[in-house]
Amino acid sequence: MKRKFHYIGSHIIFNLLLLSGCTGLTTYLFIKDQLSLAFPLVIITFFCFHRVYKLTVRNNQKVALMLDAIENHDHTIRFNENPVQHSEKEINLAINRITQNLKKAYETTLQQDKYYELMLNCLHSGVVVTDDNRYVFQKKQRSITAVRSLRLYPHKTVKK
Repeated sequence: MKRKFHYIGSHIIFNLLLLSGCTGLTTYLFIKDQLSLAFPLVIITFFCFHRVYKLTVRNNQKVALMLDAIENHDHTIRFNENPVQHSEKEINLAINRITQNLKKAYETTLQQDKYYELMLNCLHSGVVVTDDNRYVFQKKQRSITAVRSLRLYPHKTVKK
């Protein structure tokens, strides 16, 4: 399912254009000394600024929460996909989609690790799998005792 999230950008752009238009018109009215028209526009300008600020902060908080959940390997995070505002729905759908894709990748990696561990356990000899830094990340118990007794890696520790 491919979706275009065009409404997220258009909503922000509309609010920014409204903010800049109100700011420009307010400045023009202050320069022309038409204060009776300028003061209501100042209130509208602050309202537009508040909307843009609130939208930006809310979206940043959602993204930060999603990133924290990913760092903690918590793939159960979901945002409401039926909120009152349409722009909020689109950002929630996008974040939920990213989270689901990362969850699938994490589950695939776990399945591959289990598969490799099963292969290692089927062998009758000792096998040690190391990464580029020579840290052991998969092993057969029989081989780990042999490696420790040979002292091949005296400065490295075995990850469990």
